[in-house]
Amino acid sequence: MRRLTCGPSLEIGSISDRRPERRVRNPRSAGPFALAALASAALTPAAMTPAAMTPGSMARGSMALAAMALAAWVGFASPWFDGAGSTTSFAAEAAAPEGAAPEGGTARKALQPLQGLVGEWRGAGQIRRGSPDGGWTEESAWVWRFEGAKASLQFTVARGKYFVSGSIQPGATAKSVELVAKTASGREVKYIGEIAEDGSVTATTADPQAPADAPQRVSLRVVASGDRLVMLLERRSAISDRYARLAEIGYTRRGSEFGKGAAQPECVVTGGLGTIQVSYKGQMYYVCCAGCRDLFEQKPDEILTEYRERKQAEAAKKKAR
Repeated sequence: MRRLTCGPSLEIGSISDRRPERRVRNPRSAGPFALAALASAALTPAAMTPAAMTPGSMARGSMALAAMALAAWVGFASPWFDGAGSTTSFAAEAAAPEGAAPEGGTARKALQPLQGLVGEWRGAGQIRRGSPDGGWTEESAWVWRFEGAKASLQFTVARGKYFVSGSIQPGATAKSVELVAKTASGREVKYIGEIAEDGSVTATTADPQAPADAPQRVSLRVVASGDRLVMLLERRSAISDRYARLAEIGYTRRGSEFGKGAAQPECVVTGGLGTIQVSYKGQMYYVCCAGCRDLFEQKPDEILTEYRERKQAEAAKKKAR
């Protein structure tokens, strides 16, 4: 049990960590004994004789009786003193009950299964799986945010078709989470869901004020050893409780090795999946996001030199196997 104790100095620690041979007793803990001794000295038999009953001795007697009363009170309060002789702050102990996690620790632990979301992602959205019609690309970034005892996962989306930002924080019960997302139209929608055993999240909204174009159910799932993130967006059927697919966004972690074995374009900046075409001196190249595109346009020669050196190193490593 951890306790916060306040005496002549502030001491925070575990009682079991204290070493008796190194203790220095707080003089305040001797208060009952000192007060009792003072009262005994003042109320001797000689002091109680009629000849000794002067105004001064009577005043001293009154002080002695007060000292005895105070000694009795302090003795009664002795359970409030710990083994080192210093008083315990009940307010502090109530603020830090036994087993309490460090500030922000409980919320952080509750969201730990979603650690795989943290990072930068490049995504491709589809209305219909396997069809490029109505498709789009976007980039997303997830980070932790701590505010006092609160912890949450924050995300932003560049060029997002449905969401532009949002956060996930612990819900009211174990395993439950609250997802608050801002739509492309600027409206906030709250979703309530749970973290599954595999770390995926499915959250739904019952907000009657939600925009018509907002998903009513959101599912997040990290796959491919953490290199892929799939976000499924659904709407509830108008005639049943079933949900119908609205769109699906497949993200690839920026800088990951995912997809390199397939015949797909490679980003010359990060080595990830190339989704945006760029050209230089009549030659076509690919980058994975707007940030890489801007960097390529600023210093194309340097980027291409690094890209060729990287490819040569990869070829040499593969040949050495």
